[in-house]
Amino acid sequence: MKHLVALAGSVLLSLVNCTQHQSRPDDEVAYERHQVGPIALHIPKGWKPTNLSTLKSTQGVQDVYGFQNNCPDDAVFCENFVVRFSSAGNDLPLPEMGKALMEEVSQQYEKSSVLRVQDTVVNHIAMEIIDYNFTHQQLPLHATAVFFKSGNLTAQMGFTASDTSRTGYLKKRAMFGKVIASISEK
Repeated sequence: MKHLVALAGSVLLSLVNCTQHQSRPDDEVAYERHQVGPIALHIPKGWKPTNLSTLKSTQGVQDVYGFQNNCPDDAVFCENFVVRFSSAGNDLPLPEMGKALMEEVSQQYEKSSVLRVQDTVVNHIAMEIIDYNFTHQQLPLHATAVFFKSGNLTAQMGFTASDTSRTGYLKKRAMFGKVIASISEK
């Protein structure tokens, strides 16, 4: 449960550092392959690593990686994703991790609701994917949480984007879907 609170903290931390940006259409997005902890995945070209030193120092977390779209400095929110690896809670079934996260989200944020829960397998890796929305400081946001296991680690991945238009978010979610589909173990 503690690692799920850390994921919610990761989402909150990314909210503090974020800004709004209109993405290019999904068919124009180029990707680059990156090694992130024990996995490899495609990250949209131009996205930059996010400074997560505050999260790492306050929660003693080392295996956290964040990426953020390259947004203007004056924007309100910028889509981002955070990947966290933990050995704690590795014995929990993926659906239980998802339930615990959604309980935490409903306690921390305004107007949260689950949109879709999906169990899937990507490159031989079983995953639990939860799409949900919530409001933070009167800003409507969409998020996707992904839980999977890699070796003796549990991976938690969170993508957050503004909810300014349903069509705009669907393009951003499709882009993140390509990131999810690219995940493979070393």
